[in-house]
Parts: sequence; structure tokens; C-alpha cells
Amino acid sequence: MNTAEIVLLIIGGIILVLSFVLPAWKGKTEEKGPQIDKGQIKELVEKEVEEAKKRIGDIVDETVTYSMEKTERSMERLANEKIMAVNEYSDLVLENINKNHNEVIFLYDMLNDKHENLVSTVSEAGKVAKEIKQAAESPEEEKKETEKRVAPVAAKTAKEEVAFVPIAPEKVTVKKGGRRKAADTVKTKVVGGEAEVKSEPAKPEPIITEEKSKNSNEKILGLHKEGKSQTAIAKELGLGVGEVKLVIDLFEQT
Repeated sequence: MNTAEIVLLIIGGIILVLSFVLPAWKGKTEEKGPQIDKGQIKELVEKEVEEAKKRIGDIVDETVTYSMEKTERSMERLANEKIMAVNEYSDLVLENINKNHNEVIFLYDMLNDKHENLVSTVSEAGKVAKEIKQAAESPEEEKKETEKRVAPVAAKTAKEEVAFVPIAPEKVTVKKGGRRKAADTVKTKVVGGEAEVKSEPAKPEPIITEEKSKNSNEKILGLHKEGKSQTAIAKELGLGVGEVKLVIDLFEQT
């Protein structure tokens, strides 16, 4: 064997060995490569997951904050509307309370006035009755005085035989406050030298206010039975609504 053949054999052996060694080394290199890539991929995935969690958390926080603000605005608007409605209702209730209070005060004042008028009327009626009684008793005394005054005149007339001239009657009137009158009229006539006395007590005038009030009450009750409202009755009769209401309430209670 010459040198060239030996070199060729050595080169062939080296190539043969390399043909077995190179694939094994390449396989190891390929096995190591994917392990490094998986670690990097895992780190990248974890990093992306953390960033995604952070972004999702921020988005959730923003959404929750926006929802809370929107809910608060809605609740504030609704609360304001409810407060305004309550204020309007309270104003209406207070207005009705004040109106009823004023009507009660008006009715109370009217009752006080009626009571005072009634007491005054009863007192005046008592005084007038007393004066009428005194005036009714006075004609007896006036009769005697008239007889004394007429007797001389009658005697003188009989003696002188002149035409008879009757004495003018005397009139006694008792007045009280312009509301009641009492009069006692004494008429005197001379017949045959004697005096004849007649007494006529005057009747007291009726109390117009009570009759008018009675008629007004009857009219109010009549219109109420016809189905008319208190306002219409007050307008038609020219009276106050409170007075009409009082008369109707008293009638219904009885």
C-alpha cells in the first residue's frame, strides 16, 4: 500500500466517524434549543398575563367608578325630585292647615259676636220688660192726677155753661236703645162732670235682627237641601262661607 491509499483510508475513516458524530451533536443541540425557548416563552406568557391582569383591573376599576358615579348622579336626581315633591306637599298641607285655622278663628269670633249680641239682647229685653211693667203700673197714679186736674175744669165748665172742650190726652212713651218701645196712652173724656180714663199699653216692636237671622238660616237650609254647595249658597245670599258652614253643621248635628 502506498501513502496515497493510507491517506485516503484515514480520510474515509474520519468521514465515517464524523458521519456518526455530527448527527448526534446536532440532535443534542436541537434538544437544548426547545428547552431554552420554553423558558423564555413561559416568562413572556407570565409577563403578558400580569400585564393583562393589570389592564383588566384598571378597566374594571374604571367601569366600577363610572357606574358608581352614574348611580350617585341618578340617586341625587331622584332624591332631589322626591324632596321637591315632599316640599310641595308640605306647603299644600300647611296652606290647608292655615286655611282651616283661619276658618275656625272666624267661626269662633262669629260665635263670640253672636253670644255677645244675644246676651245684650236678653239684657235689653229684661230692662225693657221691667220698664214696660213700670209703665203699665203708672196709669193708676196718672189717672188720679188727671181726675184732680179735670175736676176743677169740669166744675167750672158746668157753672159757666159753656161749650164742652175735652182735655187733650196725655201720652207716656218708654224707649230703650231704639230697639223696643213701650207706650202708655191715657185718654181722658169728661162726661156729666166726671172724668173717664182709658189706658192702652203699646206693644213692643219685634226684633228685626232675630227674624232676619231666622229667615237667613231657613234659606240656607232650604238651598242646602236642594243640593247647592256652601260657596254657591253664600254667594247667593250674600253671606260668608264660614257662617253658611256653621248653620249647615249645626243643622246636621241636630
